[in-house]
Amino acid sequence: MSRSFPVETSCPRTRSFRPWWFLALTFVWTWSFWWAAVLSGGSWADPLSFGLFALGGAGPLLSAALLLRVAGRRREEMDFWRRVVDVRVLGVREWSLVAVVALLPSVVGRVVSGSDGRTIVPGAVLVLVAAVVAGILEEPGWRGYGLDAFNDRHGALVAAGIIGCVWALWHLPLFFLPGSYQAGLGLGSGGFWLFVFGLFALSFVYAAVYFVTGRSILAVVVLHAGSNAAGELVSAPGERTVESVVTLLMTLVAVIVLVRRVPG
Repeated sequence: MSRSFPVETSCPRTRSFRPWWFLALTFVWTWSFWWAAVLSGGSWADPLSFGLFALGGAGPLLSAALLLRVAGRRREEMDFWRRVVDVRVLGVREWSLVAVVALLPSVVGRVVSGSDGRTIVPGAVLVLVAAVVAGILEEPGWRGYGLDAFNDRHGALVAAGIIGCVWALWHLPLFFLPGSYQAGLGLGSGGFWLFVFGLFALSFVYAAVYFVTGRSILAVVVLHAGSNAAGELVSAPGERTVESVVTLLMTLVAVIVLVRRVPG
């Protein structure tokens, strides 16, 4: 097994990908549930609202699975699910890369802040669970299907940019859901723009990790979950700007990787 971070370039160049259908189905599914949660009038942690939130979050995964099944290409469908669960293609170096990328912004922010601890507020466990599950529900769709689909047509760099834009827009209803992390930031606030910037920038980072690990969906699932978990357990309050700077630096490296090592 190679341990030199080979870039997998065998993404099938077929017309079975339906990128715009993927985006349409994802938004229709997710926003139907999330706007319903907003209109219910409850808080994010209320059973009804949280149930609607969880169902809506499955939009990227379900849309990808549906389109793969409808395409009728059994080999591609099996390859997709293999890349979701197969740990054998990832070695120590690949897992180390995932860990460093997931933890670096939060760890640097903590070091800069000099904070010696983090208070676990009521409901933090629920927030942490939601953060981890988000990686499972989102990444098979955003990277495993969407990124491959747009890369097939426009190249890796443009594909990462498209996914970054729609990924940020996809979260919009949560800014109106009381009790959610996004609602706490406030629509149009400085935190809002840092959040949008962060998702757009991370789209390039996740894309680079995805291709460098041989298009491993599992790698970006763990990366997404790990980044979210680090944000809840490691990040120091008030150091989001430092974390954004670190994310920007990682993004610059990711762009170089996408341009130089991933054929369009």
